[in-house]
Amino acid sequence: MSLRQDLSSLTKGLGASVRMGYDNLASYWENHTKGYKYGMVSVASWENGLPVAGEEITGGKDTEMSGDSKLDWQYRAFNFQLNVDWQRQFGAHSLYSMLLYTYKYDNAKGINNTFYRQNAGWYTHYGFKNRYFADFTLMASASNLLAPDHRWNVSPTVGLAWLISNEKCMQSQNVVNFLKLRASFGMLNTDNIPGNGYWNETVGGGNGYPINNNFGGDGGWHEGRLASVNGTTEKAYKYNVGVDATLFKGLTLTLDGFYERRSDIWVSSDGQNSAVLGATSPYVNAGIVDSWGTEIGANYCKKIGNVEFNLGGTFTYNRSKIIEMLEEPAAYDYTRSTGNPVGQIFGLQAIGYFVDQADIDNSLPQQFGPVKAGDIKYKDMNGDKVINSDDRVAMGYNSTCPETYYSFSLGLEWKGLGFSAQFQGVGNYTAILSGTYYHPLVDNTTISNYVYRNRWTPETPNARFPRLTTETVDNNLQTSSLWLADRSFLKLRNCEVYYKLPSSWLNKFWMKIAKVYVRGVDLLCFDSIDQLDPEAMSTSYPATRSIHVGLSVGF
Repeated sequence: MSLRQDLSSLTKGLGASVRMGYDNLASYWENHTKGYKYGMVSVASWENGLPVAGEEITGGKDTEMSGDSKLDWQYRAFNFQLNVDWQRQFGAHSLYSMLLYTYKYDNAKGINNTFYRQNAGWYTHYGFKNRYFADFTLMASASNLLAPDHRWNVSPTVGLAWLISNEKCMQSQNVVNFLKLRASFGMLNTDNIPGNGYWNETVGGGNGYPINNNFGGDGGWHEGRLASVNGTTEKAYKYNVGVDATLFKGLTLTLDGFYERRSDIWVSSDGQNSAVLGATSPYVNAGIVDSWGTEIGANYCKKIGNVEFNLGGTFTYNRSKIIEMLEEPAAYDYTRSTGNPVGQIFGLQAIGYFVDQADIDNSLPQQFGPVKAGDIKYKDMNGDKVINSDDRVAMGYNSTCPETYYSFSLGLEWKGLGFSAQFQGVGNYTAILSGTYYHPLVDNTTISNYVYRNRWTPETPNARFPRLTTETVDNNLQTSSLWLADRSFLKLRNCEVYYKLPSSWLNKFWMKIAKVYVRGVDLLCFDSIDQLDPEAMSTSYPATRSIHVGLSVGF
């Protein structure tokens, strides 16, 4: 529900609006049971292998309908927004200002599942001669996820822009149709927390104490995680510069560069304390992560006679680096996550498979359980003559999100007959091959023909996968270069052929537009992952291709 009120009778350009929304979703479970009398005829005697007499057998009885019901789950949400805005023009000066208040309530059936969030903000936009612009936002936010004394926090944002194409010196040329430079800075507080009630110390049941008769145990308690003191919000300092341009009345360009520092990230302080502390170390606001990147976009539209075409593309690159996470000391710096991107994969360097028992006896010992011929052999990265966790090194890229995104599109239309296609791809993306598909037979799981054909045997020493076995081989399950794969891909995301019916036909049926089309989704994929779709490797359902034939009409 929304309501808008014009308040220009008080002062010109003044207005107010209010919005409210409420959702209540629930699932109820019901069970109904009723008993019935039953009967049957049973054979009583036989002659020559044939039934000659029967008897009726009855049992049970009719009962009243009974049953029960319960609330399986429930989710309720309430949203409220109130804003007062004012917009005026004073000669060369334009001004827009708004006061905003929002309230959100979320409740799910269960314990500690009720969340409240509030925002009170002020936003102002100022323009001078339609060339110079400034934006300012001041937002005070509160969340019950935060500690009681730290629930309100203020986040400011400033933006500046210069519309160069509106300068007098730009009016006499025909190359640059639009050109804007912009920059912004903001500090944002977030309620990303390590866990509910992080400001309280936890206590749990402990082992018994031998203090009773015959030194029998008695129940006890022990300290869990220590309370976080002087906690604050996670903060993000965001910097952005960009340029927007339109050239030759058809070419649109966008270029953005950004840098972000996240500080006061909640991390465990275990790395600062010895195990002799006797309790789990508290969470502290000590993490720091830097992120940076760029985004480039271009699009060109042109009409030549009856032919209209457009060509566009985007490219995005983002990178991160962990500056601080209170990581515990390590014997070798190359095993530490600090200094690497968020989500960096660490693993062992596979150098092949053990050929036979003699090869095992003459190789460096691997401390991941017993090995046999056909199991993975690893490289000694630190030269200590033993293979263990100290030989894990950074490899590949993030397995959660790619570092690069790109897309390009093409559209062509002639006298209502048209074609469009959009390609999308990602790069610098790594997959870890895991699960029963790549580790078959263990715990009575099945095996695919692909893994069977590519398994190690004495006759195939350079196979893609190690030997097959029904036993769990910890050595082969270690994260290593053997299980890493390039998850980059390029997909034909959408493709459509259509025909727009002539307006002379549509006027007879009071229609403004009508289009017949054939559309395909995810028709092609170019990647390096065998058998599985790189976007659906961790899901239970495979990715699908679809083709749609339809008619769209507008009146």
